[in-house]
Amino acid sequence: MTEPAAPNDLISKLVATVPDVLYRINYRTGQYEYLSPALEPMLGYAVGEALASPREFTIRLLHPDDGDRINREVQDHLEKKTSDPLVVECRMLHADGRIVWIRDCMRFEWDNEGLAAANGIMSDITERKRLEEELRSLSLTDDLTGLYNRRGFITLAQQEIKVAHRLGKGMMLFFLDFDNLKTINDALGHHVGDQALIDTAHVLKHTFRESDVVARYGGDEFVALTLEISENSELVLAQRLGENLANFNAASQAPYRLSVSLGFAHYNPEKPCPLDDLMVKADRSMYDNKRDHNHA
Repeated sequence: MTEPAAPNDLISKLVATVPDVLYRINYRTGQYEYLSPALEPMLGYAVGEALASPREFTIRLLHPDDGDRINREVQDHLEKKTSDPLVVECRMLHADGRIVWIRDCMRFEWDNEGLAAANGIMSDITERKRLEEELRSLSLTDDLTGLYNRRGFITLAQQEIKVAHRLGKGMMLFFLDFDNLKTINDALGHHVGDQALIDTAHVLKHTFRESDVVARYGGDEFVALTLEISENSELVLAQRLGENLANFNAASQAPYRLSVSLGFAHYNPEKPCPLDDLMVKADRSMYDNKRDHNHA
């Protein structure tokens, strides 16, 4: 009859099958009392490297952009002197240089002398973070053009306006309507109309700066929010857009010409207004320009 495994041996075998990293830190000595072997497949380091110098090892692993935040969260939790678990999510640097997202659930132990130890378990949540980012991107971007969609534009534009107001910076909102999309769809098919919208988006990306918020707001409507960098910024950008459209049309073999009607509105930080009001002004400006062009 086989003798049962000793408790410690059994625990070691069980722990070895767990993909998460289990650990215990003695806060009196600053040393790990235990660190499970899952560290190496998760972060690329042998347990011995961490045990040799725990503090330096932790600093080396933690992404520099997350260090201050994690320290604040830990200190705030420690001030409560509670045995409730603290859960943090942060980026760590794998031995090969890639970023690994970690969920660290730790529970602190206290005794009469104060903080004694911490037990924790670290899980790799990189795939979850990737999926979250993918879903966030899908919910804020337009499938056809790759620009922001209406939701993405409103979300980001509201943030940009808050920053502009705080810094006392002016902004401009451009409202663009693609001319004759219905004619293209009816005569050449919706797939050609879709390509015309994609080409327009490409021109807009080259007209505005990477820091500007450019979006497909509706079926044939585009918007762009940009920082006002000079007194005549709207004229400069309108001219640049016209040149870029003309260059595309001259070089393209497509059975259509790109043409847009453009309107704009200024955001004055000294007389702030909601994004909705700015949109109405830019939309009205665009239709006024379209009417004047059609009557010319």
